[in-house]
Amino acid sequence: MFESELTTGELVKRATNIDYLYIPLPHSMVKEKNMIDISKKYIFSKEVEEVIEADNSDIQKASPSNKKIFVVHGRDDFAKLTVSNYIHELGLSPIILHQQSNNGNTIIEKIENNSDVGYAIILYTPCDIGSMKESKSQLNPRARQNVVFEHGYFIGKLGRKKVAALLQNGVEQPGDINGVVFIPFSIDDSEWKIELRKELVSAGFSLK
Repeated sequence: MFESELTTGELVKRATNIDYLYIPLPHSMVKEKNMIDISKKYIFSKEVEEVIEADNSDIQKASPSNKKIFVVHGRDDFAKLTVSNYIHELGLSPIILHQQSNNGNTIIEKIENNSDVGYAIILYTPCDIGSMKESKSQLNPRARQNVVFEHGYFIGKLGRKKVAALLQNGVEQPGDINGVVFIPFSIDDSEWKIELRKELVSAGFSLK
């Protein structure tokens, strides 16, 4: 042990400053160099611990134990079933809202009660048509409004990295979320499965 007029925190702070050397009291039992080395060893060990803790935190985030996948869909039941079956094949558990109990809740309450999931898949299928007011003659296929709403909801709740959007050919992309990556989706093509699997693996899921 050594005696000092400075607190341990002050010693540690000064030990990090190479332009400042603390001179211990004459009756100190630890030499100046040793004291500085000890302090710096303490500092670096704390820095290493913080790095390890940060790395461990990232690993935990990348290995979600929640295997539930919320599937947002419109009126295309076959597309919904196709995506749901594929999620099952991957060893995950699809959550379809209308298959969950109501318990007297409103739709938004039901979404909130079932949103404790590890990932969300948004299915954009041509269930509606619409256009800008200025171009009424040009109607474009669109997803249901609930699909766009729930897409934004899950981006806010889970973060963009845990939300994947499947976009059927010809369906209009919502303007407010331009920049979000859409995976091309077609019942007759399995390429979307490969891309979706990549996204799930990137999010940390262990798949079959």
